[in-house]
Amino acid sequence: MKPLIIFITLLVVTLPQLSFAEEEVIWETEVIGGLNEVQVSPLGEVFYNTNDSIIEVRSIEDGRVVDAIIFPNTTRLDQISISADGRFMVVSGQTKYTIIYDLFERREVKRITTIAYEREEYGNNVVYEATRWISSSISPDGTKFTGIATARNGEMTNFVVIDISTEKVLYEQRRIIYDHFNPEKPYQKWQSTEYSPDGKYIVNQLEFKSGSDSVYIFDANTFEIYDVVLNSYNENINFSFSLLKSLFSTSNGYELILYNLETKERKVLILESSSRNIVFSRDDNKIALQIGTTAPVIMDYNLGNVLDTILYIGLPQISTNVNNLIYFGVNRSIALIKPEWNKISSIEDNENEIIISPNPTNGLVNITLDCQSPQIKYRINNTSGQNLESKIISNNSSLVIDFNHYPVGIYYLTVVCNRFPKTYKVVKEG
Repeated sequence: MKPLIIFITLLVVTLPQLSFAEEEVIWETEVIGGLNEVQVSPLGEVFYNTNDSIIEVRSIEDGRVVDAIIFPNTTRLDQISISADGRFMVVSGQTKYTIIYDLFERREVKRITTIAYEREEYGNNVVYEATRWISSSISPDGTKFTGIATARNGEMTNFVVIDISTEKVLYEQRRIIYDHFNPEKPYQKWQSTEYSPDGKYIVNQLEFKSGSDSVYIFDANTFEIYDVVLNSYNENINFSFSLLKSLFSTSNGYELILYNLETKERKVLILESSSRNIVFSRDDNKIALQIGTTAPVIMDYNLGNVLDTILYIGLPQISTNVNNLIYFGVNRSIALIKPEWNKISSIEDNENEIIISPNPTNGLVNITLDCQSPQIKYRINNTSGQNLESKIISNNSSLVIDFNHYPVGIYYLTVVCNRFPKTYKVVKEG
């Protein structure tokens, strides 16, 4: 097994002031009452959006409804997932069934449900059937799906993998928020599960009442745990995957975590606020996302630079095959945006404002910097992302940090000066 390597990049986002060109909004739809989810067909000509118990089929070219899929005896639909060949769709929501639909033959194939939880109560075995699916994702080859089924208003959760043709449960793990008959059991709740775009992995997250919320990565063939990414609970529930690289995004407070499924490497971008609605560009190292309550931005995640601001009022949802962005507007409409993915930002060079010596060091590190703030903040992290030391000191344009009590290795020193943090690699030698 390869060692876990974590690269930490510190980023404070300063949004560029940009004009908003009218041609960036290609089209905008009418208000959609039951809008919860949108998915682009892998074939690229249409996209699908929920509207209560209906799936609307719309043209990417102009946003018009070209067809509608009606599901009888359902209430609100929340999730759409499509196989890689564009044929099979899995739909779920506030119903006890996950629905399999054949898009080529235009027919519902079947409805699949499962048991969310069972346990002993007053000496009897009690079975709680699924009442809702809070997450569902079809495998790229269209043969299986993974989902989170819930019961008792979401109190009981079951992460499952089901074979579509046989409806056989291939794997499951049941977790409960609170067990009245076993109150000492820890609070645990499955929140979401998704197949990676290549179908090799299943990525899901488990919320704890206390301790470290976790993202679990399973081998999709053996169902063995491939890796666990601690302290990475994504508030938006859903993950975002890159189709260019084997990456997905999750978060922990102000940390945006990019995880490489092949190498198990983590890249952490530390933002000014929490991030959401992350969408990967399909052909380069860019993402669209919202940081806090600001307008969404385009960012180069390798450099940690904000390249552009998108001033359309709404949130990015997914990219099309030609790299435009489908947005949810604040008025429950959908819009197609043409972003400036490759805009170059002007970044001030601060390299000469700080001197760190000696580096590598055997112990003491002297830092000289040009800082106008009355206080200086610094933090030391190891390569696992653990915060080893954080201090706020009075500014006298220099400070000394003692690395003698740290083992030989690589450390990341973050210095906050004039409100602008910057991170440096410090090597401790023997």
